[in-house]
Amino acid sequence: MTTSSDNKIPSVPRPEAKNWLALSSQFGALATDKFADWIDAQLHVLEESQKRFVTAQTIAKSLRR
Repeated sequence: MTTSSDNKIPSVPRPEAKNWLALSSQFGALATDKFADWIDAQLHVLEESQKRFVTAQTIAKSLRR
């Protein structure tokens, strides 16, 4: 039997500001732009592959959260 705690979405880890700034300062704007484009493309592929699982009911449930 599931409980309400089974349905909770785990919190997203947040990088500490000093660590994130140290990491991001190692890369130039061109590299981060290319990475952002790659992430966008990967997200689009993932969304397309999962589209069949999205229904009006699942969208409504997601919006209620």
